[in-house]
Amino acid sequence: MAVSPETITVLRTVHEEVCWAFDRALDALRDYHQTAAMDTVKSKDQVNLLAEAATTHLSKRLVAFEPIGLQRSNWKRT
Repeated sequence: MAVSPETITVLRTVHEEVCWAFDRALDALRDYHQTAAMDTVKSKDQVNLLAEAATTHLSKRLVAFEPIGLQRSNWKRT
C-alpha cells in the first residue's frame, strides 16, 4: 500500500511535535530545567490536536474509493 504525500505530511507533523516534546522532557529531567518541563506540559494539547487530526485524516483514507484505499469488499465479518 502506498502512502500519499498528504498522509506523510500529517504524520510527519505529529512525529515532529512528539519528538520536540520528548526532547524538552529529557532536557527537563537531565538539567532540572523548569522551563523545559513547562514546555513539555504545555505541548500536550498541541500533540492531542495533531493526533486527532491524523486520526481523522487516516480514517478518511481507509474508506477512500481509490486504488490505494482499502475496499469494503475485502472486509469479512467474523
